[in-house]
Amino acid sequence: MLLEWHKRLGAWVQHDGRSVPELARAAGVNEETVYKWLQGKVKNPRNPEDLDRFLQVINRKRIELFFDASAVGEPSIREVPLLLLKNLKGLERSQDIRARWDGGSVAQVPVTVSSDAVAIRLDNEDGILGRPEGDTEFHVGDIIVVEPQKPPVPGSYVFAVVENIKSVIFGSFKPSRLGATDDFSIRVPNPDFPDVEISEANPGFVLGRATKLIRDL
Repeated sequence: MLLEWHKRLGAWVQHDGRSVPELARAAGVNEETVYKWLQGKVKNPRNPEDLDRFLQVINRKRIELFFDASAVGEPSIREVPLLLLKNLKGLERSQDIRARWDGGSVAQVPVTVSSDAVAIRLDNEDGILGRPEGDTEFHVGDIIVVEPQKPPVPGSYVFAVVENIKSVIFGSFKPSRLGATDDFSIRVPNPDFPDVEISEANPGFVLGRATKLIRDL
């Protein structure tokens, strides 16, 4: 169950009894960073190691913070690399998508996803999401779980590289013919944006199939 984790963290800090500066020093974490966590200004900590050290000081674990551990029982989540959509531009066919990972950012996902799964945070630099947040199915900041080994199927959401313009787009997959993986079009969420055609004349490839949407981490 997704939670407002900053409120839970605040309750733990209050119960501990020590001040925020004392706890931050004990954990070796910047005091300002801790205050941002407690004020709800951070949805997904960029340095999970800092959070882990802080939680260790107050005798807690990350699974308790983000999820209701009493309802989970055995751990049913794990961490996968979290990438930014804009950082995937220029990715080549021979490259592993994880080559664009910063080495620290992670997302919590169900253990049922593939072992090679990654998560991608959406941006709207190229206008693919279109209208303001709240009026579209996908929003800036949404985290999409991608499983590279799952083949795209008609209508499924995918991330695809358009090689001529060195760009990565997100949208629904439409093959030109049954079973086609090198000749297809992508319909992006912005209804005013034209379909992107991938063909011999405009080469590209699918990075992976989107399988889950995560919000409010």
